[in-house]
Amino acid sequence: MGWQPGPAHHGPDNTGQQPEARVQHCPDDTEQQQALTPTPAPAPAPAVDCPLYCSMQCSRQCQANATAGVTQCQADAISNGNGCYDSCTTNVCPDKCVNSGCSFINCTCDNTYARSCCQSCGQGIYATYSSCVNYYNRAIQYCVINCQNDCNKNCTQG
Repeated sequence: MGWQPGPAHHGPDNTGQQPEARVQHCPDDTEQQQALTPTPAPAPAPAVDCPLYCSMQCSRQCQANATAGVTQCQADAISNGNGCYDSCTTNVCPDKCVNSGCSFINCTCDNTYARSCCQSCGQGIYATYSSCVNYYNRAIQYCVINCQNDCNKNCTQG
C-alpha cells in the first residue's frame, strides 16, 4: 500500500517539506482572531477631555473597590460575631442557650445568658466593623487622587 495522507504524519512529505511549512496558515488564523479582540488602550485618545474622563473612570473604580471592602467588612463582622456568640454561649450556658431564640444578630430572647453573650459580642465586633468601614470610606479619596493623577499623566502622554 502506498503513502496515505493523515493527520499524524510527522516526517517530510514527498515534496521534501517539513510539516511546519504545510501548516503555515495557523498563525494567520490566530492573528486574525486577536485582531478582532480589541485590547484596552492605557489612556484615551488626545481628543478626549482627560480630566472629565479620568474623574469618571476613577470615581467608578474607587467606589467599586470601597463597596467590595465594606461588603467584606460586613461578612467578617457576621462571621466573627457568630463565632464569638457560639463560643460565649458554649462557655456560659452550655445546653441552655442552644434554642434560646437569640443569635449574634438577634439579642431579643428571654435567656439572660444568651442575651448577654449577644450584646457583649455585638459591642466587641461593632468597634472592629466600624473601623473597617471607616477605612474604606476614607480610602476612596486617596484612591481617586492617585488614580486621577496616573490617568491624567497617561492621557496627556498618549
